[in-house]
Amino acid sequence: MQEDKYLLNKEKLFNGNLKQAKTFFAKNGFTLEYAYCKLLEDDLKGAKQLFSKTKDNDTRALWGYKLATILQRKFTTEEINYDEMPTFFQLRNFLEVDLSLLMTYNKGNYVEILCAYADVFASINAESYKFFARAFHFNHYSEFANFFAQKAKDFFYNDPELHYHIAVMKYDAGEKDEAKKYCLSCLHILNEYFPAKNMLNKLSFA
Repeated sequence: MQEDKYLLNKEKLFNGNLKQAKTFFAKNGFTLEYAYCKLLEDDLKGAKQLFSKTKDNDTRALWGYKLATILQRKFTTEEINYDEMPTFFQLRNFLEVDLSLLMTYNKGNYVEILCAYADVFASINAESYKFFARAFHFNHYSEFANFFAQKAKDFFYNDPELHYHIAVMKYDAGEKDEAKKYCLSCLHILNEYFPAKNMLNKLSFA
């Protein structure tokens, strides 16, 4: 029963119903989730305090702590302290998800700060531009999605998943010939990439 309530409130959080989710997480001791609620309410100091309670043994909490720190400091042209930056796997596991969460709550100021760090993130994990592109695409910001997809292609061309996702972007935009082209470029890099094969087959009968 408790697990069902947790999953329901987690879904509420990701769907934009912050108030109800926050009450549940606070009352039931879900520190990580409550920290995210604080962050989405612009209480970055409170979010960091909560993230810090479990960051030593929870990689998601450590990511959240680093995320809140970045959002507090905004972007600086001073020398980047890479010890304070997210790790390769934190970027891989959480960047896209949390960008989407911030967009759900119209936190354009936070998204803008993270975009300013895109080059730094890409130096840590070469797929980072792709994560930005997908988050913007799935939240219907096509101009920004295309911008980061191009940066991703310029930076790390031999990524079959990137070419497949650009094919998805083109398909969603009604550009079927372009979608076919990127499916083929994906399969040129990795000829057994099933999602691209499946899309190409679907496009062949469209």
